[in-house]
Amino acid sequence: MNIFQSLAPSRTFVALTSPSFRILWIAGWFWFLCRMMEMVVMSWLVLDLSNSPSQVAIAGSIRMVPMLLMGPFGGVLADKIPKKRMMITLQFMNIVAVLPMVVILATGSIELWHIYISTFIIGTGWAIDFSTRRSYFSEVLPTATIPNAVALDSASFMASAMLGPFLGGSFVAWFGFTWTYLIMGCLFLCSGVLLFRVENTVRTQVGESGRNLVSEIIEGVRIAKQNRIVWTVVVFTVAFNFFGFPYMQMVPVIAKEVLNVGSVRYGILGAAQGLGSLLGALIIANRGVRKEGSVFSLGGGLMLVCIFFFALSPIYSVSVLFVFFAGVGMAGFATMQTSMVLRSASVETRGRSMGTVAMGIGISPVGILIVGFLAEELGVQIALALLASSGVITVILLRWRFPVLRDKGL
Repeated sequence: MNIFQSLAPSRTFVALTSPSFRILWIAGWFWFLCRMMEMVVMSWLVLDLSNSPSQVAIAGSIRMVPMLLMGPFGGVLADKIPKKRMMITLQFMNIVAVLPMVVILATGSIELWHIYISTFIIGTGWAIDFSTRRSYFSEVLPTATIPNAVALDSASFMASAMLGPFLGGSFVAWFGFTWTYLIMGCLFLCSGVLLFRVENTVRTQVGESGRNLVSEIIEGVRIAKQNRIVWTVVVFTVAFNFFGFPYMQMVPVIAKEVLNVGSVRYGILGAAQGLGSLLGALIIANRGVRKEGSVFSLGGGLMLVCIFFFALSPIYSVSVLFVFFAGVGMAGFATMQTSMVLRSASVETRGRSMGTVAMGIGISPVGILIVGFLAEELGVQIALALLASSGVITVILLRWRFPVLRDKGL
C-alpha cells in the first residue's frame, strides 16, 4: 500500500462535517491563494524596480512587522469580539490595500513606497486573522477534532503555497502586474463574501471589562508563560521565524541571480514548497500525530537543513527538490504550532495564546533584514547558508533545553 492509498477520506476530512468550518475552509483557499500570489508578485515587482536584494528584504520585513505589532492585539480581539465580523472586515481591508495598486500600476506611477504601504496593510490583516481564524475552530468544533481542522487549514494554506507562486509568476508573465493585482482583489472579494455564511458564535467574555489594551496584551503573555506547552511553542517560534522563514524573501533573488530563471520558473520553484507542505499536511490530517513536540521541532529542523542546501545549489532541478522537502518540514512545524496551543490552552484564553505566538512570528522581519543586507555584502548564497546553519544549531539546543520538543513530560 503506497502513501496515497493510505489516506482514508473519512478520517482526513472529518472536520469538514461542520458546515461553518467547511465554509471557512473554502474561504480560506481564496485568502491563502491571494496571499501567496501577493508575496511572489510583490517581491518580483520590488526586484524589477530596484534590482536590490536588500530592498526585497525590506519589503518582506514590512509585510511581517504587523505580526509583532498587531499579533497580540489580534489575540485580544479574538477573545473579545465576534470572530465572523472580524474576519469579514479583514478581507475588505485587503481589497482596500490592493485596488489602489491597480490604479497606480495602470498609470505607470508606481514607486517602492506604494508597494510598502500595500503590503503593510495586507500584513496587518494577516496578523489579526492568525489568531481570529484559528481560535474560531474551538468554537464550532469539538476539542478532539481540532488537530484535524488545523491540519486541513494547513493543507489549504500549503496547497495555496503551491498554486499561488505558480499563478503569480505566470500571471505577471502573461498579463503584467496591473491585471495580476486586479485578480488578487477579486480573490479577496470572494473570500469576504463567503464568510457572510459562517456561523455567528457567542462572544467570549474574558478579563476585566475596564482593563486597557496594553494590560490585556501583558496578561496574554503571562498566560502563555504559565502554560509550559504554549511557552515552548512561542520560544521555538521566535527562533524558527528568525532563522528559517526569511529564506522565502531570498527565493526570487536566488532564482534571478543564481539560477538565472524568469518569473514562470521562479513561480514553479515557489510552488515546490507548497507541494511538499500539502503532502505533509494531508498525511498529518489522515494519520494524526501522537508526538506533537517532535513533529513540531524536527519539522522545523528539516526545513532549515533543506534551506542550507538550497542556498548552495547552482542547479535548478536540485533546488526545486530541496525546496520541496523544506515544504514537508514546514508542514510539521506549522500544523503542530497551532494544534499544540489550541489543545493545551483553555477556551477563554486561546485567542490571546495564539496572539502571543503571532508576536513570536513577528521576529521574522529582523531575520529578513539581516539576510537581505548580508546578501548585499557577502552574496545571497553565503548569507542564506549562514542563517540556515545557525538555525540548525539553535534547533538542536532548544530540543535539549525544552523537554516538550522531545515529547517529555506531556
